[in-house]
Amino acid sequence: MSSCCSTDSCSMDEKTGQENQALCPQCGQKGLKVKGVTLQSMLSLDQVSGDSFAGYRFCKTENCDIAYFGPEKRSFTKEQVKVPIFQKDPSDEVEVCYCFALSRGEVKKSVARGEGMKLYHEIKRRKDTEGCDCEVMNPQGNCCFGNVKQLILLQEQKLTIKG
Repeated sequence: MSSCCSTDSCSMDEKTGQENQALCPQCGQKGLKVKGVTLQSMLSLDQVSGDSFAGYRFCKTENCDIAYFGPEKRSFTKEQVKVPIFQKDPSDEVEVCYCFALSRGEVKKSVARGEGMKLYHEIKRRKDTEGCDCEVMNPQGNCCFGNVKQLILLQEQKLTIKG
């Protein structure tokens, strides 16, 4: 695996130089730019044939059914994506780190044992030594390491409030 963990918040289409429509047509929230390779790996072949996927974005809003949206009001729902989407699926079985198959439930258990930061550093070590393939493995199309850290901190905060 290579290291793909970088962000790109540009809202310009690389080929046309025109502004991409950055807001989800269903929920109105700003979407995250995704590369074509992400959509090609996340959608079934019959959904991707003939599409260039230039200008597509990922909607991370939990209660929105849209996963990807792009030019000409074309969109794909979370049901059309091959894997459950962390931001849209509250279950403990959903993966938070797709490259290393780490589920929300596993993160919660680690935090409950007081090992949240140990898990964080283990994922970081693996990411640094083995690399990652988030553009292909993660539906949001970029590094999931931030999601892991955010979930650990949220779970630690919940334990502090309860305790």
